[in-house]
Order: sequence, then C-alpha cells, then structure tokens
Amino acid sequence: MKLRTCLVHALFIGTILPAPIEGYGGYFLRHARAKGQPIQLGCQGVIQKPGEYIFKSNGRPEGEAPTPVCVTYFIAPPDMIVEIEFLDFTISCATMGHEGILQIFDGMEIAGHTFPGYDHPLPHAQRYRLYCSQRNVPTETFTSNQNVAMINTIVPATGEGYKIRVQFKKHSRPCNVYLSASEGIYTLSNHGMRNNCSAVVSMFGPATAIVDSVNIGATIEGVVHTKEVGVSQKMASKLCLAKKKKNYAEFLYGNTIEPSYMAYSGILCGMKTNNVGLVYDLPCQMSVVRLVSSGEYYNSITFQYGPMEQKKVGEFSSMGITCS
Repeated sequence: MKLRTCLVHALFIGTILPAPIEGYGGYFLRHARAKGQPIQLGCQGVIQKPGEYIFKSNGRPEGEAPTPVCVTYFIAPPDMIVEIEFLDFTISCATMGHEGILQIFDGMEIAGHTFPGYDHPLPHAQRYRLYCSQRNVPTETFTSNQNVAMINTIVPATGEGYKIRVQFKKHSRPCNVYLSASEGIYTLSNHGMRNNCSAVVSMFGPATAIVDSVNIGATIEGVVHTKEVGVSQKMASKLCLAKKKKNYAEFLYGNTIEPSYMAYSGILCGMKTNNVGLVYDLPCQMSVVRLVSSGEYYNSITFQYGPMEQKKVGEFSSMGITCS
C-alpha cells in the first residue's frame, strides 16, 4: 500500500503524547460511555483501561484540506501487554479518490521515532499491520510485545471506523516498558536473556533517576554471589565497556523516545544490593533507562524516578544543554 511510507515516517512530526489525566482511563473521548455501551473515541486519544471502544470518522474536511490522521495510544501497566480484538471494521480503501487505511503498531511512534527502537524483538517492518475493507480486514487478535501499542487511521468517509475490545494480559518477562506514572520505583531486568531492555521514565520534561540497587555483569545462573563486586560512578564507563561482551545500564535523555538518538548521563555496572544512591539527572523532554545484556548474566537495576527539581532545571538551562 503506497500510504505506508507516509504513515510510518511522517505522521507524528512535531507531536507529543498528551499528558495523562490522573484517575481516568482515556482522554480526547467524544463523550462519556452510557452503561453497557463502548466508549467513543475522538481523533486523538490515550487508552489506559481495558474495555470496548468505538471510533467513527467525521469525514474529510471541505475544500482541499487533507483527511486528518487520527491516533490512539494504548498504555497498560508495566507488567502487562496489550491485546486488541476488532469487533467491527469498516474503512473503505478509497472514497471519492481519497485513500482510507488503519495501521496498528507494536509500540509507539512519536515525532518520527519509535519505542522500543532497534531493541524490539521483531524487525521494524513486522511491527506494522495495515488494513482497509476491500483489501485486508483485521480478523486476528493483535498482541503487543510490551505495554504500549498504537492505532493510526485515515478515514475520509463520514461514519466509517472500527470497534475494538482492549484487554491487558500479564507479561511473564517484561523488558521494554513505558512508565506512565510521573514518579515511582521500578526494576528493569533481562531475566537472564540475551536482549536489551529499556524503560521510558519521562516524556513530559526533565527527570531524575536514583539507583537503589544494581546487579549487572555479576550473577550467572546457578551461581550465588556472597560478595558484592562494587559500583563506581567515576570508573563506570571504562569498566563497563572494557569487556568484549557488554553488560551495563545507561541513563539517556533527549527530545526523542528512541534510545539510539539520545545523549547519555551515565553508564553503570557491577553489584550492590542496597543504598547505591547514585543520582542521574536527565535534563531534556524525554528520559530512558536502558539495560544492555549479553545473555551471560542475570542483570537487573532498581531505580526511583521522578520530575527534576526546579532548581536543577534552572541550572541546566543556564548551562545551555542541547536536547536533540
């Protein structure tokens, strides 16, 4: 489908995920749900609760204006995955010469960048599914690999759209996660697997991460350590990157959610089970903690996260920090 390139690479330039509303499972909804009825979605939304949802297009605007691209993000708790079942689907592939399409994506895409990035277990091209009524109707339930997913639509025909049932299912080995709470504590782990895992800790401003415990490059399956191997912030970059097979955590910041485009505040490895107390300031719009694992060790890091203190924000602003 020739719309694919446009949808994948150009939909979200300049857009940012709306900030959550405490205690509410979605927003940009057209109106509240009547009892027993699906919730009606607006053109942009964030869904944080299971349930049934329905989207109906307002159609293409008059004149030469293009049909709006509508976006819905699905965000489950960190230890869950998103399951989406289509109960009804009517999006014409062409209406009066204008193409219609629905795209569902395993992850989230914002401002042309994706999360998870290249650490996702699937190749980028396999994370998308494209649907329209005359070519490919969704018949299989979609299941994400992490706690976020998204749907994008271009629907030029008034009244067309879709109805879905959203469920959150337990993830036995969560790896890549989006932490929707503005502050909290989280343990990022590779579960002994050869994969890299990331946690988005902020998308709405500068943040601070404080390390509580770390066990990276130290514990092998069946081997119980009784002696801690030490954690050094000053020597971390040299020590953690010296080995041929890498095992370390990095603290990243920038104006994108894709780790490969972010700057890093620091790198950490070693083993200390409590009261590490290392502080990493992440001065840009978005912040990520990323755990790199070779598969030889059971790696994990526990950290607190939250908004950066305003005093520190001012200090970083005066330093002229560049956020790419």
